[in-house]
Amino acid sequence: MSINLIIFPLIIFLGIFLGAADSPRNRKIFIYIVSAILILQTALRSLSVGSDTESYYIHYYDVMSMRWSQIWDEFVGRYFYRTSQDDIGYTIMQRFISAFTDSWPIFVFACNLIFFIPLGKLMYRYSSSMKQLVFAYVLYVSMFHIISLSGGRQLYAIGLTIFAFLYMDRGRYAWSIACMLLGAAIHMSCLLFVLPILLSRLNPKYLKTVHLVSMALVPVVLLFTNRIIILMGAAVGMDKYSDYGTEEVQGGATTFIGLLLLVSVFCYLAIKKEELVSKRSLANLYLMLPLFTVLGPLIYSNGSMIRISMYFHLYMMLLIPLAINRFFNGFERTVAYSLIIIVLIVLSLRGGGLIYHFYWQEPHLMYANE
Repeated sequence: MSINLIIFPLIIFLGIFLGAADSPRNRKIFIYIVSAILILQTALRSLSVGSDTESYYIHYYDVMSMRWSQIWDEFVGRYFYRTSQDDIGYTIMQRFISAFTDSWPIFVFACNLIFFIPLGKLMYRYSSSMKQLVFAYVLYVSMFHIISLSGGRQLYAIGLTIFAFLYMDRGRYAWSIACMLLGAAIHMSCLLFVLPILLSRLNPKYLKTVHLVSMALVPVVLLFTNRIIILMGAAVGMDKYSDYGTEEVQGGATTFIGLLLLVSVFCYLAIKKEELVSKRSLANLYLMLPLFTVLGPLIYSNGSMIRISMYFHLYMMLLIPLAINRFFNGFERTVAYSLIIIVLIVLSLRGGGLIYHFYWQEPHLMYANE
């Protein structure tokens, strides 16, 4: 059975119940409960759930037996002598948590706080209604939650970039850069977040032009995906990322790319330049649009490239509701939210959806000495 057959109704019914008396307090309670459900879903999953879960599980127990001197040697090799391409931050995080527990589910629970706490803060700060939150979390579960369920360390780097965004939006750039660099120690691709930091210094009246240019560049990106990937990998000195650009273009992912472009065009039409000039926070959210518009099509070459645009297209959770609120009025707005939520749920469950097992349902997959 697909676990989303339970998750989606929980989100919707909780939103209806708490939204009956919509208030900041009820929205905060909604975020707490939904975040707890999603964290528990991730922490209690079996190793058969998610493409990389088993490899991360094995790595956790391997790191548990490492000495700190070994980790220091790997750190020196990675950042001073380039004898390794493995970012050391995740290893340090594993080794630190393993000093307190040898339980894989507890480790996953603790690590996921690094993502879901800043995500919750982001949703609470920039949403103004329960409808927006219900939509945002349905969108998250249907499109993005698979990264958490796969165990990817990049999820924690993305969480730190959300903190970076929150600091950036308040003009605290030193803290924003610090969060980005901390995330880069977990996953080097986190350095891409320097792009919104730089764009945030641009006069908001030019953001519409930047967005329009990004849409015009999409055909160029699709034609030269591999060359762009090679250049990006070389820029950070990561051969294993450059290697993605030497592989044959896989094609596919046209539905996902089409969705990104559709959202990009819709937001371009719905959000006006005057608002961007007068509302700095809206402008900071808006600048994510040109970034995922031009970087999202890289997935056409290799599905792994979703890690590039994920730092930016995650903000669709807020951008789409903001655009809907400006494009539709009254009853039309409610219909728009409802139709898109239904479409997201149907697409997510198409073909049976994600088959989920708790770890105690498949104990034979766990280490006997755990």
